[in-house]
Amino acid sequence: MKKSWHATSGYLEKQIATVEEILANLDLQRTPTLLVLNKTDLLEPDEAHAMSKRMGGIAISALYPPSLSKLMEKIDA
Repeated sequence: MKKSWHATSGYLEKQIATVEEILANLDLQRTPTLLVLNKTDLLEPDEAHAMSKRMGGIAISALYPPSLSKLMEKIDA
């Protein structure tokens, strides 16, 4: 399951916590998931990298195609 989030959202961590709670209520917390931080082109590169590392996700931007390749590699793994 892919969960995609707008990386610049001021409510990012609250949104993620809410989705995690819903997945737990549906007994889906063991389903493999992939946290995707979208629109990271709106952040400084160091900030996007630090955020993805801290949250255990993948930073992507449609404006930066190599980031999409990283996402596809994770999906195929």
